[in-house]
Amino acid sequence: MKRFIWDNKYFLLPLLAFWIVLAFLLLAYGYHDSFLVMNSIHFKWLDYPMLILTWLGDSFFLSALMLLLFMRKDMNMVMVAIMSIVITGLIAQFLKHWIFFDWDRPLTVFAGKDMVHYVGNYVLHKYSFPSGHSTTTAAAFTVIAWHIRKRKIMPVLLGLLTVVVSYTRIYLGAHFPGDVLAGNLLGFVGTYFTIRFLSPVIRHYFDKIPTNKRRHWQRSLCVVAALIVVITIFIHPFS
Repeated sequence: MKRFIWDNKYFLLPLLAFWIVLAFLLLAYGYHDSFLVMNSIHFKWLDYPMLILTWLGDSFFLSALMLLLFMRKDMNMVMVAIMSIVITGLIAQFLKHWIFFDWDRPLTVFAGKDMVHYVGNYVLHKYSFPSGHSTTTAAAFTVIAWHIRKRKIMPVLLGLLTVVVSYTRIYLGAHFPGDVLAGNLLGFVGTYFTIRFLSPVIRHYFDKIPTNKRRHWQRSLCVVAALIVVITIFIHPFS
């Protein structure tokens, strides 16, 4: 684990700063009021860009987007990323619906919309902990950052993107800071185990696939991924 953290040090730099801020606000203001501190900082011109950015944390959309962008370049990386998204996502959903099922979202906790900043019809009420979008984003981008860990700038940018997408959950009134912090940690730690135990198996399996068959799979999956991306864009809650 120590080696994994060190290899991802550039990716973790912005994330650690974000986690420290979240932890400080949680300690200073408490689980619920820390949300009001962060959610109260909003701007009209930023509302819809944040609504668009939050969609990067959707597991279905992000998996399809990664297939579309990276399948031809690094099939193994994409498969590991999708496995990490699926595994950590299932754990997050289990926690939401079976363990912390009575943890409501800010709009329910604060009993009305006047205290909470939200955008358009993007209104959520139940299953707050942990944040699924924060989990998915951290999982997927950790995989990419680990594969390009010898670089410096790109992992930092991926870390910043993880922070921004995770922050949108608070900005849009969907999650408390503690939900986001837990989601990020789940995504990062879950990805460590995926890379350690499943990555060698996935690589061993795909290395046995003949080149022609692999190219056929890549083309087919890219077409499916493109359709998924287009469809999800049309059903995005922009209104």
